[in-house]
Amino acid sequence: MASVRPRIDRVRLGRKASVMVASLVLCLVLASASAAFAATFNPALIISDAQMRASTTMTQGDIQAFLNSCTGPLKSLVTTDYAGHKKPASQIIHEACDQWHVNPRVMLTMLQKEQSLLTRTSLATNTLSRAIGAGCPNASTNKYPSFGQQMYYGARLLDGYGEGKNGSTIPLYHSGIYVTDIYRTPNARVYVGNLATYKLYVYNPSIGAKVPYGDLSGQLSSLSGNANFWVIYRKHFGDPLANPPGYHTRVVMRRNAQLWNGTAGTKRKPSPRKGGVVKVTGPVIVRKGHKYIPVSWGGNPKGGWVRYDYTKWL
Repeated sequence: MASVRPRIDRVRLGRKASVMVASLVLCLVLASASAAFAATFNPALIISDAQMRASTTMTQGDIQAFLNSCTGPLKSLVTTDYAGHKKPASQIIHEACDQWHVNPRVMLTMLQKEQSLLTRTSLATNTLSRAIGAGCPNASTNKYPSFGQQMYYGARLLDGYGEGKNGSTIPLYHSGIYVTDIYRTPNARVYVGNLATYKLYVYNPSIGAKVPYGDLSGQLSSLSGNANFWVIYRKHFGDPLANPPGYHTRVVMRRNAQLWNGTAGTKRKPSPRKGGVVKVTGPVIVRKGHKYIPVSWGGNPKGGWVRYDYTKWL
């Protein structure tokens, strides 16, 4: 995994960020709370693109089991989804993530980051209606005022940011793009290292920690923004920069295959040929009962999607 050196205007960085990829280290992270802070926080690289898009990391049953292990109220919550149909919270979360190709772990982290819904034992009037702060630019405005809408439209926003999808009008992500932490005085520019991190800063333009960053274990009571996201994700799900389960780097084509656009629905030419090797750029997703793999290939360096049954893992 390539390392990214962050550039932050008006903010002096502490020691260099490191990315842990060894499986032993990951096991230790999952094994103890103290190990959850074993890496150095890098404000320019919060989560990998593959982790952001790993929508199959948790089934509805997995989400429900996770909620059952938490002290928060979501384990027993039954409420309406974005369309008004009553469902358990776990189903609402799962369906939103499946629809918009977002990792359920990301959405669960957002629920804790925004409203402490994994751990809080009581609900205030607006807690569920502002579950992840989607469409809530201030205390008086809420574009998506229900738990179901927060999940669905929050995932939709994350899906579209930086990619020009779902009506998003923010600048497209590109190498060298920066975001501004508007909550720091003076404001700070963060030159983000990947698309997924850009999405998080567009959603919440806050670093949320003080320099020197380190592992942030000494700042737990004062963290906010994306530093808080990083800490929560590590605590519950391990390294946000590690490859997600089932992720492979390359596949070989079983037969001639059609390369699809990002929506896995529009054909693009030329396509990989039988026996050709393509680079996998993210985890498998499911669309309308079929599995697709995001890939890049010599004929299409910008990448696209290939049907899972057209490929063979190397």
